[in-house]
Amino acid sequence: MQELHFREKINWPDGYRMAVVLTFDFQGGEDVKPDKNGKINHEEWTQGEYGPQTGIWRILRILDETGVKGTFLTCGAIAERYPEAIKAIAQGGHEIAGHGYHHEVARDLTQDEEREVMRKTIEMIEKRSGKRPVGWRSCTQSPNSLKLLMEHGFLWTAIHSLMIFPSSGKKTMVCWPSCPDTLLVTAESIPTEIPATPMTPG
Repeated sequence: MQELHFREKINWPDGYRMAVVLTFDFQGGEDVKPDKNGKINHEEWTQGEYGPQTGIWRILRILDETGVKGTFLTCGAIAERYPEAIKAIAQGGHEIAGHGYHHEVARDLTQDEEREVMRKTIEMIEKRSGKRPVGWRSCTQSPNSLKLLMEHGFLWTAIHSLMIFPSSGKKTMVCWPSCPDTLLVTAESIPTEIPATPMTPG
């Protein structure tokens, strides 16, 4: 376990002063659960389904028109239900990262249950897009989340609070936390030159 903080000046290529990362949570009505009588709130469900049925195509069109690439944090169930949207995201050159399968609350899962959610999500995204995801951002985290992400070989994650990373051998994972002036990595050193290009496994 090690925690590294980088608070020095970051030098972006070609003299750029900053980098902007566009991420989109690609999910649907997964959050809408039946009430005690087993009924679904149809209004909330249709609001959730707007994204995968309509919103995604508008976002992809705007990104294509402006020549901008983005990262789509994608639920496995969405990849399963909307294969054409996943195909379009991949063909547009955008990154597809994991976002749980049914938007699970990780802190309510056992370690084995959370491991299975990650496995299913990876498998479905790879099946639909042809590429294994290397990034992950779920809506919640558990004490096991970081260890399991490294176990599955993820290169980066975006979490909502600062945590110490588990380190396993030479494996490295980057965390983009909610605190803007801190970068946590499981690495022996941090480069002063950070490339403004998408991260790819190597």
